Amino acid sequence: MKKKIQILVVLLAFPFLLSGQKGYYVNDTLMNYGVKLVDLGAISNARYCRVKTLQGKVMQFSPDEVSEYGFLHGKTFCSKTVCREDSVYRVFMERLVKDSTSLYFYRDRGIRTYYLESDSIWEELKNKDGTQHQSYRLQLNHFTSDCPEVADAVRLAGYRKKPLTELMNRYNQCISKPFPVMKLGIRAGYESCKLRPHGTIPDYLEEMEIDPDGGFIIGISIENPIAVSRFSVVTAIRYSMHQYSSEYYSSNADYYFTAKFSAISLPLTFRYTFPYQPFRPYIDAGILAAYNTGYEQQVYQALHQDGIISIDDIADYSFVDEFQAGLTVGCGLIYDLDYRKAFFLEFNLDELFEFSSLNTFNRSAFSFALGFMF
Repeated sequence: MKKKIQILVVLLAFPFLLSGQKGYYVNDTLMNYGVKLVDLGAISNARYCRVKTLQGKVMQFSPDEVSEYGFLHGKTFCSKTVCREDSVYRVFMERLVKDSTSLYFYRDRGIRTYYLESDSIWEELKNKDGTQHQSYRLQLNHFTSDCPEVADAVRLAGYRKKPLTELMNRYNQCISKPFPVMKLGIRAGYESCKLRPHGTIPDYLEEMEIDPDGGFIIGISIENPIAVSRFSVVTAIRYSMHQYSSEYYSSNADYYFTAKFSAISLPLTFRYTFPYQPFRPYIDAGILAAYNTGYEQQVYQALHQDGIISIDDIADYSFVDEFQAGLTVGCGLIYDLDYRKAFFLEFNLDELFEFSSLNTFNRSAFSFALGFMF
């Protein structure tokens, strides 16, 4: 099914691809600039450079005829020699990094690999050797040994375009920065939660002063970087418990309110982490959903009449919705222990809202937590 969809996409895009994109190509010492290049995908681009003439004819050049071609504001391909299965031939490779050490990507049927090039080396980065280990990390460790600042990045960079490109850019500058990688976090802390009146409010509840309740909060989170950048998406699940009590006295009746519930919160936030070491501050913001489980409440009215006190339970519906949604913002500080493990301190402010006009409490919560990510 997936293959059929890919074929359909190619067929739909084929007329657009043949129309050509602005670019250039180099043969011998002559650069032909402002030509229309035809992009037919990674495998086709590795085999030929296709140029569309003013008359609409498509000319096809091999890697032996063209040394380099590129799309304006896009990919660049260079003619390089490869040796595979006892044969030597030339192909076009996509250049990902152009510097003292350059990085190339080569794609063909059954082939997806990378090459490093410097003044003294032309070497393929192999994802797996005969023992099924990630040998490219061993190669990179050896090759980048003159710059220990990128040693941690080598251990984390995956065998994909963006991580390897980021790694080689750092190596060429020999700089040390935290390398973006998916991490799991666990946390425990304290949350103060306040009930805020909303919708139709009984008079006795409006007169009550319901103090915020504080309690422990625990949770786990997953941070996933966006395109090997300082931005990331963080998903989490948090658990907390709260209970409240208040009373209101009038001339002829007294009112008593108690409530308790457990809250399971599911925030989804976008985070920006500042690139400092070993302390890294961050800020995040996003949306939040909450499921309030085990909700229990009691609302009693004590009437005073002719020296007799009669007590009744007057609540006929829940004052807190089972499901709530809202917004969350936060900030924190990460302390790196090594290339992957870290402690963090986080502060969050949540605003949760009711969906029913009958239920009478929104929730505002402030929390801080200490955690460990790995």
